Amino acid sequence: MSVFLLPVRVCDSLEKMFNRYWWGGGGTRTRGIHWLSWDRMCIPKPKGGFGFKRLHDFNMALLAKQGWRLLIHPESLVTRLLKAKYYPMTEFMDAQIGQNPSFIWHSILAGRRALQLGVARRVGDGRDTKIWGWEWLAGPANDIPRILATPVNNQFRDSWRWKGDIRGCYTVQHGYRLLVGEANLQGDTHGFTAWKAIWALPIPPKVIVGSLVDEAVRLAIGIWTIWLSRNEVVWNNKQPSAMTARAQVLQLQSCWTETYKVQSTASTHAVTWSPPPSNFIKCNIDAALSGDGASYGAVVRDSEGQFVAAKCGRLEGVVDPYIAEVLGVKEALLWLSSQHRRNIIIESDCLNFCTAFNSCSFDFSCVGLLVKQCLSIASIMENVSVSHVKRSSNRVAYELARATVSMAGSEVWTEIPPACIMRYLNQ
Repeated sequence: MSVFLLPVRVCDSLEKMFNRYWWGGGGTRTRGIHWLSWDRMCIPKPKGGFGFKRLHDFNMALLAKQGWRLLIHPESLVTRLLKAKYYPMTEFMDAQIGQNPSFIWHSILAGRRALQLGVARRVGDGRDTKIWGWEWLAGPANDIPRILATPVNNQFRDSWRWKGDIRGCYTVQHGYRLLVGEANLQGDTHGFTAWKAIWALPIPPKVIVGSLVDEAVRLAIGIWTIWLSRNEVVWNNKQPSAMTARAQVLQLQSCWTETYKVQSTASTHAVTWSPPPSNFIKCNIDAALSGDGASYGAVVRDSEGQFVAAKCGRLEGVVDPYIAEVLGVKEALLWLSSQHRRNIIIESDCLNFCTAFNSCSFDFSCVGLLVKQCLSIASIMENVSVSHVKRSSNRVAYELARATVSMAGSEVWTEIPPACIMRYLNQ
């Protein structure tokens, strides 16, 4: 399914076989009662369905993965071979089926429909991106702030990115959702939203009911008790009393509660800031959003916990919190580099940035360009590391960034910290 396009009739036949097998109790000759239509069964579990895949759309999403590889690996042998044969004068997203195509090329182009729904251009040096016809702007609005908020980096070539993933990589799951459509993935649940809790119950999927967890447990125990009472009457010729049945229900409920009771292990104590090792400095960085942009704050302290310096500034036109966090780190690194600082530990409460900075995996997103700039700056400096901390450990940077919202420009403090963070320096 990930290489060849299956005929629609084959997909329909397979879906009918799945449906018959599911409701037939695993048998091939028993039909069983079909309590739900196949369309309802293909709705995701969190939306009230069973999570089955529509095979034709799933086949298209898998084929789109091959097209995605042609986009992100233009120098590979397969890409150069297909380009020379089928689209020598254009790009893959604009290629035509051509005359006498192979079945593989026909299948890849069929999966391109999923890419057209979520692919966009990441601007590097701007040489290979069409201004008209290709989507390349970042942000929710189509205006000047959206153009200004689009990250660029002339040290890298233009490339493709996937809008539905934080690293800009195509995923079959998101491609399938776009093909099916979010409207078709919504079930008629009458306002019920606890489906994840229902599916987490340790019972067979076929007996899961659309109710609250406690009500579902009580219903299952009641049905089980009735079934046991029926067996006593039919097979043992005994008539259990109502009090006996009620006591059995209460016993089963108590046993269920004791067995599957969730014990909270979360600590109630807030994590506090810890000083860096000797001969190191630690820089805490955070960003805050406002109505017309964002702001950042960076606070530097030494191994004894003493204040060294601080910097804050505005990020005009930035409305994405992830971009704001990365831009804040970039500005702080440029500032520390200009002061010839070394042996630095950068702390941020943005887990996505810390993961991207310390990861070796591909990142095709627009923010990935900013992360690469941070890596480039850090490589010039000596001994720079990035670690993730909780918000409680990063409170001083957060308060400085939030206070910067009302400031007009950037400010720097040395030796004497700003008044807005005095009470948080020891936290």
